[in-house]
Amino acid sequence: MKISYKKTIIIFGIFLLFLPIFFERIYDDEAIYWSKSKSIIETGLSEVFKIGRMPLAILIASPFLIINDGIFVPRFIAVLFAIANAIIIFEIVKIHSDEQAAFISAMLFIFSFQTIRFGTRFYLDIFGVFFFLLSVYLIKKNKLNLAGFSFALAMLSRETWFGLYPFMIIYIWKTRKTVNSFILPSIIPLLIFFVPMYLTSGLDNYLGHSGFAQNLSDLSKNVYTLPMYLAQSWVEFLIIQIMTIIGFISSLRYKRDDFLILILPQFLLVSLIGEFVYNGALTQYPMGLQASMALLAGPGILKIWRKYFKNYALQPLLILILIIQFLLFSYLATVLSLRGAIGVHDFGYWYDQEVITLLNQKAKNQTIVGLHGAFIKDAKNWIWGERNVDKILEIEPDWYVIVEPQLIRFKTEPQNIKEVELYRIGPYIILHSNPRGHLHELIESNKEFKMWMLRG
Repeated sequence: MKISYKKTIIIFGIFLLFLPIFFERIYDDEAIYWSKSKSIIETGLSEVFKIGRMPLAILIASPFLIINDGIFVPRFIAVLFAIANAIIIFEIVKIHSDEQAAFISAMLFIFSFQTIRFGTRFYLDIFGVFFFLLSVYLIKKNKLNLAGFSFALAMLSRETWFGLYPFMIIYIWKTRKTVNSFILPSIIPLLIFFVPMYLTSGLDNYLGHSGFAQNLSDLSKNVYTLPMYLAQSWVEFLIIQIMTIIGFISSLRYKRDDFLILILPQFLLVSLIGEFVYNGALTQYPMGLQASMALLAGPGILKIWRKYFKNYALQPLLILILIIQFLLFSYLATVLSLRGAIGVHDFGYWYDQEVITLLNQKAKNQTIVGLHGAFIKDAKNWIWGERNVDKILEIEPDWYVIVEPQLIRFKTEPQNIKEVELYRIGPYIILHSNPRGHLHELIESNKEFKMWMLRG
C-alpha cells in the first residue's frame, strides 16, 4: 500500500528529528533559552521584558517546564514546530503546483542541515520560520488579518524577521491584496510586547543585548575581513543546500515567481548576521532562507525529474538521494568538525550528563563558566560566554567548562599547577581552580585561533 506524501513527511520527521533529541549534545544558545524559560517560571511574567531576546519561543516553552524542567521538553516542542513547518511548506506549494512538488519541498526542508541540527534543539529560529510560513500560507488563502498577526509572531520569535516586514507588504501589494488588512493586525502584538517593556524596563535592555544589535557591532569592527569570510559562508551554504539550490535555479528558469520578493532580501539579512559571516553556513541563521527557497525548489526539481528521470519512481528516488546526502554530510561533519561533532545531529548528550553530574557533585555554591552551569541548581553563579577566554580569566571562576578546546592554550603541563584540577569528558575540558584564582597560571587565550574557524 502506498503511503501518502504527508504521512511520509511525518514519518521522516519522527525518525530524523524527534528520536535524536535524546542523544544530541546541549548547545550554548539552547542552554540560555532554557534558563530564560525557567526564570519566567521562578520570578514571574515580568521577566520576559528583561531577557534581551525575542520572547515568544521562551513563553511557549515556559509552562511546559513546570511539568518537567529538563532540556528534552523544549526540544520536543521545537521538533513539533519543525515538522509543522514541513507540513505548511507542503500545503503552500500544493496551492500553486501539485502534491509531488509539495512533497519534494517539504522533504528538502526536513533533510536540510539547519533543520536537522537546530530544529531539534531549543532554538528561536524554528519558531520564527513557522510563523513566517504560516503567514505566507494565510496570505495565499486571502486571510490577511491572520497573516499579519502570524508575521508579528514571527518577529516576536526572531528579530531577523523585522527586516523582511516591508517586503511582506510589497509582496501583498504585488499580489493585489489589501495591504491595510495585513498591517494593523501585525502591529498590535508588537505594541503589546514593546510598550510594557518600555514602561517597565526600557528598550536599552533589549537593544543592548539583542542579536541584531550585537551583529551590527561585530560587523562594524571587522569591515576589512568581512568580504572574504562572507564569501566563504555562502560557498558553504551552496554545498550544504545543493539540492535546494538546484531546484531553486531550475524553478526560476521556467517561471519567475512573486515570492522572490520574500526570498532575495533574506540573502542580505543573513549576510548582516555576524555569526553567519564568521562562523559559517553551518549555523541556524539561514534556516528561514532555506525554508523559503524550498518552496520554489520542489517544483524546480520536479521539472528536472520529469525531463530526465521520469522512468524512475519519484518518491523512492528522492528519498534515496536525500539519505545518501545525509550520510555524506554526517561523515563530513564528524571528520571535519572543530567542536568534536558526531554527525549532522552532533550526538553526545551522554557527555553532557557526565559534566552535569560532576558539577552537581563538586560545584555547589561555586561560580561556573560554561553552558552546563545553567543546569546546576546549587551553583552560586552561572556565567555564559566561555568563548571569551581573556574575560573569563579576569573573572577567575571556580569552574570553567570549555566546549571548544581550540580556544585555549596551555602555558604549562596541567600537573604543574597543583591548584587546578583538569577533567576531560568527551570533547569537553573542565577546569576547577581550588582555591579560586589560579586558572590564568595554566591557560591563556589561543591567539592563533580565529572565531571564523568554528564551523560546524
